[in-house]
Amino acid sequence: MPLLLIIALALTGGISTSIAAEHAAPADLLYPVKVNVNESVRSAFAIGDKAQAGWEAEAMNRRLDEAEKLAANGKLNTETRAELESNFDLHSKHLKNEMSALKAKNDIAGAAEVNAKLTTLLKVHANEFAKLAVSQRGETDDLLEMETKVRGESDDALKLEMDSENHNIVKAENEDASSDDSGISAEANGSTTVSARSESDEKESEQKNKVNVNGDANINLGL
Repeated sequence: MPLLLIIALALTGGISTSIAAEHAAPADLLYPVKVNVNESVRSAFAIGDKAQAGWEAEAMNRRLDEAEKLAANGKLNTETRAELESNFDLHSKHLKNEMSALKAKNDIAGAAEVNAKLTTLLKVHANEFAKLAVSQRGETDDLLEMETKVRGESDDALKLEMDSENHNIVKAENEDASSDDSGISAEANGSTTVSARSESDEKESEQKNKVNVNGDANINLGL
């Protein structure tokens, strides 16, 4: 059945079709509704770079969940794996774009939070694929390919995490240096102020002495 026709049926079917599609897997009739309708709606409601990054990570998680369920039922094959990987890669690309946007806005904490969750879920899925590969009899190439892919993605996430930590260290060092410079500047300004006041007091004292000398001289002259 053509994709547009399926989506049209989903839209006319309303909420019940949308709910039913949430349980669909690749090759199921309603799977295009799940991916192209339901998830598009969820993406539209993810407002802001951090929320959008969080959704992209969740979409990646959904694809890996689907792959594990298919594998557990002996239905993960080259065709379904390719479909899942294609969608997974698309969300991974979108996630990296959102993470770059967060960093550009100096929201390092937001990027680190999303990345930490991503790193955790990728590790869990990689381990699950490894367990399935051991427990499955017969062909395990597709499982091993999924494990390799997820571990590669996990390594990328770890690199981003390390970059965020290094950024925070550099930022803290710069702030400390700036604080030290401000203290030195304030101390220098204080010294300058004291010096200026001392010079002013000396001039005032000299003037008073001149007045006193002139006064004494006038008195002695009988003026």
